[in-house]
Amino acid sequence: MKNLSLQSTVAFLLLSILTGCSLGSIADPEVYPVELTKSEKKHPLVKYYHNVAKASDQQYKSLVYHSPENGLPFSDINKVLEKGYLPMENGYTRFKDGSGYVAVNTQFPNSSGKMLDWWFEWVGYDIMRYKIWYPGLHSSALYEKYEEPDTFSISKYVNEHPEGKTKHTIETMRKGGKLQDLQITFVNPKQFGIDVSQLGENQWVICGNVESGERLVVQMAHFVRETENGVEMRSRFWVGNKLPWIARKLAISEEQLYDLAHHCLSEYTQLASFLPEVYETYN
Repeated sequence: MKNLSLQSTVAFLLLSILTGCSLGSIADPEVYPVELTKSEKKHPLVKYYHNVAKASDQQYKSLVYHSPENGLPFSDINKVLEKGYLPMENGYTRFKDGSGYVAVNTQFPNSSGKMLDWWFEWVGYDIMRYKIWYPGLHSSALYEKYEEPDTFSISKYVNEHPEGKTKHTIETMRKGGKLQDLQITFVNPKQFGIDVSQLGENQWVICGNVESGERLVVQMAHFVRETENGVEMRSRFWVGNKLPWIARKLAISEEQLYDLAHHCLSEYTQLASFLPEVYETYN
């Protein structure tokens, strides 16, 4: 009975993370406001908050459910490094074990992998930097236990620090949803089993573990490679694959996976719209 109680608690915890239900992993919007505060309305970055970029209808329509055979098991993660594209570049599915998988491809014109590597560390030292990333859904994301460095490179940090770098993140997956209280730890890609020797000169992989409390709920990896006019980010999320079987079965739904895919496409489309300018100004 004790094991069943624990598993049920884990299941409900993941459910609360993905749907916004309340179970300790939900943040108070009065403490973490999503909208701009009075001081933030005067912030130098505020223009990006009001200039919201949206993906095309065609891009959103590509976020469809796929059969599990088109999903990529975490153990096959190195297949993303192969040339060309995989059967699922946009969309989501559930594996037979109940875990979820989400894939999103976002184009970044006039950008580089170096810019994205810079952004993932730079964004964590000022709340406004996070709010302009997804206006109305992002509240806060701070590297609370670290001093702001003189130069920014999340890849350089995780290469030098095996424990990774943890950011306290408050956001909601969909408009009107409750705020989720998460910890995102960026880690060396080798910890995900990625063969970094396969990375080309201008390829990057940014990996992170997403936790609620002390439970690992999502593993994410952003694969970045050059295109004719910039780079593309091929984001991959493995949802619940480290949780007990009953938690995966009870807590993960297609609707939740779609929300994650929609959120990812939206926030990175927004980032792509201002990244080159912000990088040039603040790097």
